[in-house]
Amino acid sequence: MKEFFKLDKTTLFCGNVLDRDNFGANFFDLAVTSPPYNVGISYNSNDDEISYDDYLNFTSSYLANCFFLG
Repeated sequence: MKEFFKLDKTTLFCGNVLDRDNFGANFFDLAVTSPPYNVGISYNSNDDEISYDDYLNFTSSYLANCFFLG
């Protein structure tokens, strides 16, 4: 995880929410995400044409981690 920006009492971090080791429980108050939507968009680092079941597993993972970490 890397600190991206800091001003007064606000700090923005950049990290992968799929990896719980990046953040501890109750680490943040707000999570801003931009997940792949599995609709065939060309991303540099992500396959946006996975099976529906794989997409649901991916989505469940990052949402569960956001709930755990927040």
